[in-house]
Amino acid sequence: MNKMRLSGIVLIIGLIMFIAGSFIFTPPRLYQERDIDVRMQIVEDYRSQFTNAQIAAVVGTAVMAVGYLLLTLHLQRDETAGLANFAAVAMILGTISLAILLVLSISDPRAFLERNSAEGSDFSIYDQGFTWLTITAYLLYGIVFLRGDFPRWLAYATLGFTILVLIVALFIETAAVELLVFLMPLIVGIVLLRRSKAKLLIA
Repeated sequence: MNKMRLSGIVLIIGLIMFIAGSFIFTPPRLYQERDIDVRMQIVEDYRSQFTNAQIAAVVGTAVMAVGYLLLTLHLQRDETAGLANFAAVAMILGTISLAILLVLSISDPRAFLERNSAEGSDFSIYDQGFTWLTITAYLLYGIVFLRGDFPRWLAYATLGFTILVLIVALFIETAAVELLVFLMPLIVGIVLLRRSKAKLLIA
């Protein structure tokens, strides 16, 4: 199995794991509630579920980062290798930042839930790191898709969507970066699988 096909498979598997953490395991109404005391009560009522959600999100994000690393390794002989390397580094560092944030949240859920306030400033650095490193990674991969042997629509979709998320993150809400995590691995993964299958048929 070539690295392109394996990358597509790993990206989709990682996304499924991340979605499991975000929707299946996350305690009900946790992120819809505004009052921190109500949110903390929900965490206490569903403590094991909250822990499982954080672990699933860490594993899913890590698996997706591996998927992009495999794509980058596939591109090492391409003229876009340098940009892809920088993109992979940004993606991996962003994943590490998120992993630290989520692991710490298991022992201190209040600081995690308050990370964007003055009380949770110690946690916000990891949140910010994940946000801006992930956006940087997708901007670089968008350029890689534009310059490399990829569908033009994939490059424009990646760049356009990432720029939109960047604007929202700058002026409205940094949590918008999660839209990239939920959408782009699926799109990129499907494209990689289809392209690897097409090349096998041609060969």
